Amino acid sequence: MSKADLQGNLIAMIAIAFFTYLYIGLQMFYFKVSSGHLIVKNHYLPWIKWHYKLEDLSKISITRYSRLSKSMFIFITGHHLYRIFPAGSLRSEDWAALKDRLEQVERVVKD
Repeated sequence: MSKADLQGNLIAMIAIAFFTYLYIGLQMFYFKVSSGHLIVKNHYLPWIKWHYKLEDLSKISITRYSRLSKSMFIFITGHHLYRIFPAGSLRSEDWAALKDRLEQVERVVKD
């Protein structure tokens, strides 16, 4: 193989690795409920972080969406907006604990 072929193969391998990491990373969210806020973070992409006031959330739904991992849908009051956060890294026990915590702070959680 020539040097140009090796460089092309290396670039292709790096691109595939990058897009695979990004695809997996976008399904690795986790959630915290703290001091009146729902905090959404990402395991693989640590710079991604959202804060939502619990009072601004009209409904929270935990479900499977299409071919994504089990996900949390967050519906925002008054804006007719929603966000989807796939969380493939969470176990069933984690989802149950999160649901219980959100019900304690009187948020509507639907399975």
